[in-house]
Amino acid sequence: KQARHPLIDQKRIVPNDIIIDGKMLMITGSNTGGKTVALKTAGLLSLMAISGLAVPAISASIPFFDAVYTDIGDEQSIEQSLSTYSSHMKKLIYILEHATCRSLILIDEIGSGTDPQEGACLGEAILDTLLRRDCRIIASTHYGELKSYGQSRGDITLASVGFDVETMRPTYRLKLHSIGSSYAFEIAASLGLDHEIIDQALHNKEERMSEAEKLTEKLTKQSAELDEKEERINTLLADNEKLHNRYEHQLSIATKQKDRIVEEAQQEANKMLEEAKKTIDELTKDIMNQGALKPHQVTAAKHALDQQKYEKKEVVKVQDHVFKKGDHVKLDKMNREGDVLEVKKHELLVDLGGLQARVKDTDVTFMHSASKPQKVNKAGTRQ
Repeated sequence: KQARHPLIDQKRIVPNDIIIDGKMLMITGSNTGGKTVALKTAGLLSLMAISGLAVPAISASIPFFDAVYTDIGDEQSIEQSLSTYSSHMKKLIYILEHATCRSLILIDEIGSGTDPQEGACLGEAILDTLLRRDCRIIASTHYGELKSYGQSRGDITLASVGFDVETMRPTYRLKLHSIGSSYAFEIAASLGLDHEIIDQALHNKEERMSEAEKLTEKLTKQSAELDEKEERINTLLADNEKLHNRYEHQLSIATKQKDRIVEEAQQEANKMLEEAKKTIDELTKDIMNQGALKPHQVTAAKHALDQQKYEKKEVVKVQDHVFKKGDHVKLDKMNREGDVLEVKKHELLVDLGGLQARVKDTDVTFMHSASKPQKVNKAGTRQ
């Protein structure tokens, strides 16, 4: 989960969940969208885990693969007379000869390098063989036939790499349980291919597609656009949540600082009053010794100073309900509920399930009035 390729700049890389629910993960989507990076990340992190190295991910569950087989990259060779297709096929033959049920197999653009229809059919046959062996596979493809093949099997998880049609740039986000479009025409247009050529290509494509294929492609693109919009909305919501939490935190700090400053000022004021009273005591002793000041005058002056002293006042609850016998109440301090048995001025006798307590009416919270007993219809008897 949230896997990162360790050799890509960690400030720029987009972390992704790479999960095989069944036996195989099939990745679809745009060119330059991150399919190959996802395959390489899965293989590299698997080898790191088996080697005892820390895996750059939030969490990971990786089997002890006996080997990781890959068909990634082109490796065509003039010297060895190898075409792109031949290069891929040699690797796939080697994989088919050596892979076991404990192997991880990574295939980039399976079936590419030859006729698309033949390549898709061959790719399907190769995948069938590897799946029968219970291998774990991650493969990428652009072929519609292989996408349909992946949809038809319960042991294959489909995934797609995102593409932002507004900015015409890939998002590099891997979305599980979805199918992606290749966006070949859109990418070609963004790279500068003449619009007349693209329009002609679109016309050719529409002529060759069935109505079902047209509808599927339209729905796939709409789904991808909605996913991108949902992702942007979720990002905005997350940012707003962070701002709200930051505001609440700062408000809480400011409130605590205000309370502390006020309390310190009040304590300082009280300290000054006490010092003033001591000074008065010392001065009045001298004056009283001379008979110019009477004791009750000193007491009155000190009392006046005491009145200026700050003391925290407890909030007194005001009861706005007139209690009656049978009212159901909750005792605030005990957090228990009971029924009123007796009312005397501002005192209540409350039954707490066999235990009786006499409390002030300001010590309870009114819940509801006495419930009326339901009438029981007695069944008649026949003579």
